[in-house]
Amino acid sequence: AVWAGTGTALVAGIGIIFNILSVVVFNHKEMRGLSSVLLKGNLIIDCTYLFTICLVLTPRQWMYTAWESGDHGYFFRTLEAVQKMYTRAFPCFGIASLCCQFYITVLIVEHYYAFYDPSRIVPCMKNNRGMKLLVAILHLAILLHVITFFKFIQEDIYIFDHPAPGDNTTEVIKHHGTLLSLAEIY
Repeated sequence: AVWAGTGTALVAGIGIIFNILSVVVFNHKEMRGLSSVLLKGNLIIDCTYLFTICLVLTPRQWMYTAWESGDHGYFFRTLEAVQKMYTRAFPCFGIASLCCQFYITVLIVEHYYAFYDPSRIVPCMKNNRGMKLLVAILHLAILLHVITFFKFIQEDIYIFDHPAPGDNTTEVIKHHGTLLSLAEIY
């Protein structure tokens, strides 16, 4: 499970590096059409998607490993921080995912019109219209995911744990933690 969390971060890091290199290539003066603007927007949002997927998946894998190792004290000490990060990263993950899907859909429609009916796409080929389209799609994705910012609430919990078999104590260990649950509004 540790390798799954580390592997996700490693692959996402490589993807972010190559996306940034691709954006640099698409900034060449001969690549300034609507398709290039849409692809640059998709690459930038894809970097956000890869970063947020690391924030959502990697800590979950590490926490699973901490729980399975039996180090429940460490698990509950870091649980609250991981949950706070998750509640902030999860809406951004959904927004980035939806933006990627919208950008690809718009790119497919743009290519369709470019090949089968070029006269309809020529007025949209200006750079400023492409940027307006990117911003409009981003705003639409945020609007559709605004409720996910209020999806989770944290509640205090106490977990009682028996001491490890090698310990010389018989006292029950009390761990304080927080439980991440769905809000009533959701």
